[in-house]
Amino acid sequence: EGFNQTLGTKEGLESILLGALIGAPSALLTEVGEVRNQNKNTKAVIEALNSEAVHFEMKQSLKEQERCLKMITILVPRYYEAYGQLGFMKMQNNKDSEALVYFSKALELNPIDSNIYLLNIGVCKMTMRKYQEAINDFSALINMNHEGDVTNAYWNRSLCFYSLGDLESACRDITVSLKNGI
Repeated sequence: EGFNQTLGTKEGLESILLGALIGAPSALLTEVGEVRNQNKNTKAVIEALNSEAVHFEMKQSLKEQERCLKMITILVPRYYEAYGQLGFMKMQNNKDSEALVYFSKALELNPIDSNIYLLNIGVCKMTMRKYQEAINDFSALINMNHEGDVTNAYWNRSLCFYSLGDLESACRDITVSLKNGI
């Protein structure tokens, strides 16, 4: 049965997900290819996979959640939300270098919503002790959002300055973030 034919039933979707979970990448790619070729129900498939990813997240089944999100990125490579979710998932599990890749891809695909991705890219670099790179990211975020809420960017940048021994800059940024209510 093809991906679209089985999607209409819960069992069909579960069987596709189970195939993906037990490591059948060629079968997964074949099924994904069928959806692309038929160009039908892609939106329904994405919605179903997103629902499954949320379900697995609540059950703390990270491997299954990751598999669902990766299936989405195969189906719709420009679906930036899946990359963002993968980034958050990796960051929460202290896999900052992997999170950095996913956040960077989400930012590349959707520069309009750059605030959250740029902030998290900076946080990943900060936890990886790439302080100067993180400062550059937080500074870019601050410069792009003169009137927006950049309190967290100032706070995190202050931590980077402190880690590099630049106490004057750290104090300046802490003062700004405290004035803005962090």
